[in-house]
Amino acid sequence: MANKSVFLISLLMMAFILPGCPYNSDTPLSPPEKAGIDASLLGTWVMKKSPDPVNSCRILQFNEHELLIIVQSRDEQDLYRAFTTTINGVKFLNVRKIVDTSTDAAHWLFLRYTTVGDELRYRYVEDTLPERDKLSSKTYIDLIKRNPKNPELYDAESDGVLVRTKDQLLPIHK
Repeated sequence: MANKSVFLISLLMMAFILPGCPYNSDTPLSPPEKAGIDASLLGTWVMKKSPDPVNSCRILQFNEHELLIIVQSRDEQDLYRAFTTTINGVKFLNVRKIVDTSTDAAHWLFLRYTTVGDELRYRYVEDTLPERDKLSSKTYIDLIKRNPKNPELYDAESDGVLVRTKDQLLPIHK
């Protein structure tokens, strides 16, 4: 569970410890080739609570359906593949770390998000529903699709807020 929290912290530079576990899926909520680009996500983002440009998240358009997310911290840089899915008006990011598949397994994480102006608010789908271990990925995804507004699907304490930086060309630190 700690590794999952560290992964999500790295993903969106959270400044606090996550109490729950993000749900990891072998399959995304929808096929990437059906996704469109949400232009409101594009840009460089920092945590609202601690807007240090050394810890940034760049979201770039990768192709006509997918995004590339570059998460930069003081000591490392991680790359993620992402695309959007909208279910009954609720927007989700399907996010998967780009890894060496010969040595690492990559799973999809789902984040419910909204953008308003230069703010990106998100909450991840968690893995703590009762009897979750008895549900297949397909069944769990079907549950999300039938109930995208159900607050029990999300970790209430994982609320995060990023703000878009004015300088879209922050340096990549190595």
